[in-house]
Amino acid sequence: MNLIYTDFYNSPCGELLIGSYQNTICLCDWNLSERRAKIDETLLRDFNAKYELKETTLISETKSQLDKYFAGKLQEFNIDMSIGGSIFQQLVWTELCNIKYGVTISYKDLAERLGRPTSVRAIANAIRLNPISILIPCHRIIGTDGSLTGYAGGLEAKEFLINLEAKTKDF
Repeated sequence: MNLIYTDFYNSPCGELLIGSYQNTICLCDWNLSERRAKIDETLLRDFNAKYELKETTLISETKSQLDKYFAGKLQEFNIDMSIGGSIFQQLVWTELCNIKYGVTISYKDLAERLGRPTSVRAIANAIRLNPISILIPCHRIIGTDGSLTGYAGGLEAKEFLINLEAKTKDF
C-alpha cells in the first residue's frame, strides 16, 4: 500500500488539507466540504494508498507558495501535481490550469474551450470533484450571468479568491 502524506494549511479563507504522493501534490482541498469523502475515496483508490499525517518537504513548499499567493505575490504555482480521477475529469482540471490569474470564465465558456458545448453539467460535476483547489483554479469559474456559483470552500472563499486575484493581477 502506498502513502499519501497529508498536513493542514490554514488559509485566510479556510482550512485546507494538502497531500503529497511520490513527491507530487495530489490533494489541496477544503477541509469542510461534504464532498471530501468522494475525493478521498477516489484518491485512495487511484493511488492504491492510505493517508498518513506528516509534513513533507513538498507540502512545506506548497504551503510557502500558498502564503505568497495569499499575500498577492505569486500568480503561478510551481508545484508538480499528480491528478487522479477519470480521463474526462483530468481533461477538465488541466484546462482549468490554462485560465489566467485574475480572469474568470463561465462553465459554458469552459465547455466551449474543451470542444464540448453540450457538456456543461458534466464539466460542472468534474469541477466539483477537483482535489487540488487553488492550484487547479476552479474558483475562476462563474455562472454565465456573472454570478458566483457553488464552490467546495464556500461562496465566501470563492469571492475572496476572485477579489484577491483581481486586486493583485497587475503587480
